[in-house]
Amino acid sequence: MIDVGQTVGNYRITAELGEGGMGKVFLAEHPVIGRKAALKVIHPQFARNADVVARFVNEARAVTQIGHDHIVEVTDFGHTEAGDFYFIMEYLPGDMLSEQIGRLPFPPARAVDIAVQIADALEASHRQGVIHRDLKPDNIVLIARDGRPDFVKVYDFGLAKLTHPGDGAPTHTETGIVMGTPFYMSPEQCDGRREVDHRADIYALGVILFQMLTGQVPFQGEGCGEVMAQHLTCTAPPVRRLAGDVPRALEAIVARALDKDPDRRFQTMADLRDALLAARDADAAGVPATLPAAASAGHDDPELGDLRPKRNRSGALILGLGAFALVAVVNLGLHRLATPVLAGTTARRAATVRVNFSSDPDGATVTTRDGAVVGVTPFSMEIPYGEAPVEYLVRKDGYVAKVSAFVPNLPMPVFAVLEKKESPPPPAPPPAAGVADVQADPPPEPRPAHARQHHPRPPVTMPVDGDDIMRPSTW
Repeated sequence: MIDVGQTVGNYRITAELGEGGMGKVFLAEHPVIGRKAALKVIHPQFARNADVVARFVNEARAVTQIGHDHIVEVTDFGHTEAGDFYFIMEYLPGDMLSEQIGRLPFPPARAVDIAVQIADALEASHRQGVIHRDLKPDNIVLIARDGRPDFVKVYDFGLAKLTHPGDGAPTHTETGIVMGTPFYMSPEQCDGRREVDHRADIYALGVILFQMLTGQVPFQGEGCGEVMAQHLTCTAPPVRRLAGDVPRALEAIVARALDKDPDRRFQTMADLRDALLAARDADAAGVPATLPAAASAGHDDPELGDLRPKRNRSGALILGLGAFALVAVVNLGLHRLATPVLAGTTARRAATVRVNFSSDPDGATVTTRDGAVVGVTPFSMEIPYGEAPVEYLVRKDGYVAKVSAFVPNLPMPVFAVLEKKESPPPPAPPPAAGVADVQADPPPEPRPAHARQHHPRPPVTMPVDGDDIMRPSTW
């Protein structure tokens, strides 16, 4: 396993920067030229999982093919002799947006500046057919560059989807698969049953912009299921209810980005970026700039005017999606937020939760404790919501069965690594012919003493010549 002190490729690992559910990120340095880099590696237990490795490779390919100033640069990819997959990317000495976003609400001008850079990065990503699908403050770094204290870098395309045909990458996600981080997931991602395209990233940027302006996310809860239900059923509160200094035009932009219906959101990142720039310029000039009420995501206001982009770019991506079997991943990094849920946004608790079963190797049968078969890995299913642990048995011929226990109060992946059964020792080889089959004659049984007969040996006589010289004996 790759660790601090080792040399990987041309870089020596000097420190650990962070760790997630699927891998680690290390700080590395070139020993000759002194250049620093970040090295990302898969956890060893996932290195044998083809889906995880494919997602890891997909991330490196996605970032490389975009090539944008506001997206982290990947410079190398490979694997060690021990089978550890890694890639090397530029080291970003700055703060994650998540480290600053919860301290105080950002001034509107700063929030818009950061959001415009994110939109620029994702517009380039979408033009290359890459949908991020996990955009969140943890995946955005603010660094000082070119005299700008908030120069944006977007990274972690681990859940990215490559959508251009002929790129050799999967183009579909299996219906029912839930992928993303609950606070920033679009309704269509939370639903797990509908097509997810580039407009999920627009919704996520709307959540981030809401959080920068107000200091909190629009939907909060005690668990993933509660948060995801709110994305599906509740309208986000108006930004100005929490931050009265936000211009009405900017509030309308956020509301439109957060519309439940993807068709009512901004249709491209370029449209969202242009609207933000128009709102910023209008505010700086002291000119009211607003959005038509019909496009304001339900917040009707007679003062809202026209901020809709003057043209709908013909390059809007309408991406065809469908079914692709992939291990389900739900990022459970729920940050504890002190602000209570706003009145009027209480979610209805879902009656069921979606559980995604997978195993290494694939093809394992999953049964309930009473023996009822529920599926063969990998698969996804809805089970009743509950607060008590449930158990499922994962088994496959030639492998040791494994019990997976969990509390079904939120969507989750269940991944079982099965161990091969120990083979019985081989039978001893047959003995060589002519050796083992040949038995020694049994020793003769002793005869009773009374049966023994004594036969006296005749006396030995030595022949003598006439000259009294003995001849050789012939006896």
